[in-house]
Amino acid sequence: MPYKNKEDKLNYLEKIKERQKKYYLKNIEMFREKERRYRTNPKRIAYRIKYREENKDKAKDYKLKKAYGISLNDYKKMLRKQNYKCALCNKKRKLHVDHDHDTGDVRELLCSRCNIKLGYYEKTDKVKFEMYIKKHKKRKVN
Repeated sequence: MPYKNKEDKLNYLEKIKERQKKYYLKNIEMFREKERRYRTNPKRIAYRIKYREENKDKAKDYKLKKAYGISLNDYKKMLRKQNYKCALCNKKRKLHVDHDHDTGDVRELLCSRCNIKLGYYEKTDKVKFEMYIKKHKKRKVN
């Protein structure tokens, strides 16, 4: 179907989109049931489990790229640079990628404990924490 101009094509595509939306809303239960059957299909689940087991590095690389924009090689380099230890507590534990939630920039690798503590600290009023700590440092017990 040739269009006279770009505007005609956009109008046509918009009408199709509206029809699709109406159809979806009218038949939403059918779509939900199809999705549920797809997600709970035992063959599909078994295939995904097997694929992940056989391709652990590939799956981890995909997850790291999608979530943080780094490759598995980048992650391994960070591990070696940190001597396989948490950047905060310096203990050998399973490490997670720490990133700035505002900018998305990757910082370093942290254990779960330190990552959770840092996340909580960033979300709260830092000044209150610092004042509290300073207040109690002044009260040294001899």
